[in-house]
Parts: sequence; structure tokens; C-alpha cells
Amino acid sequence: MGMLILLVLLYFFLKQQGKIEQADRMFLALWASNFALLALELCVDMLGIYYPRAALAPLLAFLTSLFYAMNAAPGVFYFLYIQNMIGKRVSKRFLILLLLPWTILSVASAASPWTGWLFVIDQLSQYSRGPYFFLTVVCNYSYLFFGPLYLLVHHKQLQRKIYSTLLVFPFPVAIAGFLQIMFYGLEVLWISLSISLLILFFNVESNHVNRDYLTGLFNRRYFQRMATLAFAKKRAGKPQWAF
Repeated sequence: MGMLILLVLLYFFLKQQGKIEQADRMFLALWASNFALLALELCVDMLGIYYPRAALAPLLAFLTSLFYAMNAAPGVFYFLYIQNMIGKRVSKRFLILLLLPWTILSVASAASPWTGWLFVIDQLSQYSRGPYFFLTVVCNYSYLFFGPLYLLVHHKQLQRKIYSTLLVFPFPVAIAGFLQIMFYGLEVLWISLSISLLILFFNVESNHVNRDYLTGLFNRRYFQRMATLAFAKKRAGKPQWAF
């Protein structure tokens, strides 16, 4: 369901896009990371929970390691998307701090097939959480916590509608993540991200596509759509005019 939502979202995104700006690339990166996580989670569930096979244990360990390493990617792209929306240059120091939780999680994920830190794959190819699973929670929630704080500091540099949408973007994910931690086996985290991306697209990306980047005024694409709609509703015998 989550992947289906994302495919529909991608269709509408590409349909209305003209020139793809840097902020659009970050949105696509968010989309791609969400889609990859849903696909990897499905594979891990199938191979490690529902249909475990001893012969597939190495493949399951690799996919699970990749899945955990990818967990922090949406948080990174969320921050970079904010940076591009406010028009601020990404400094080297900011990038290092931004990538630190993702790097820690990636190293722990890569080592887990041998150490069992984040997850354990037994000889029957069955998956279970490791003793340091909490590292994934800490790394992921660091982005969900500091993202809104960063927005609060720079709220004057964004339009109110864009600011409010970006501010609430991580909250459904945070709530879903908490439920998933509390109830083992419940998997609602990444589909909640898909829904958040859908809301983000309709409230921010659509607005971004139809407005001039410098002035914030409606652009030619918006005028053409409104003109087409106006002529479609034109009553017979009545002239159309504009000023």
C-alpha cells in the first residue's frame, strides 16, 4: 500500500514539473529513500518472519543490514529539503553534523550480521532484534526532534503554509515509530512517512511549482492552467477578458 501511494505521488510530481530545482531533487530523494525502505522491509518480513529458509540466511542478513542503514536516510533528506526551501547554503560543518547519526547507524548495521548489535539472524534464517536496537531509535528520532527545532529558528524565511507543513511533517512518523517500538511486529512507520510525503507534496511542492522562486508570485504555468479552466467554463455569447 505504501509503495502504491508513492508511485501515484511520483506520477503527479513528474506530471506537473517543469525544470527540477534543488529542492525538488531533495523531495525525490525523500521519495526514493521511503520507497527503498518499504521494499526492503517487505523483503525482510518475507525472508525472516513469514517464510524463513536456512539457505537464505546470508541474503536476509545483507538485506536487513541495508534496511537498518537506510533508516536514517529520510531524516537527512528532510533536513536538506528544509535547507533548500529556506535558500540557505549547506555548509561543510552542518553536513558533517547531519551525517553523524546516519554514519553511526550505518556502521552498526554493517557489523550486525557478525555482532548481533541491531539484529540477529539465526541458523534457521529467523530475524529478531538485537540488544542495541535502541541505536536506530536514537539516530532516527534525532532528526525528527531537531528538524522542527531548526524550522522554528528559521520560520521567518518561509511562507506560513510551507512552514506549517514542514513543521508537522515528522509528527506522524514519530507517533508511528513509537507505536512500532512498543508493539513488536507492528509495521506502520514507513507507510506513515508515505502519507506525510503525500501531504507535503500537495501543500508545498504544488505551491512551489506554481510560484516564481524569487518573487513568490504565481507563474506562467499557474496562469495557463487557470486560463484553460476559465475558457472551459466560458458561457456561450459572453466574452472573456483580463487585466
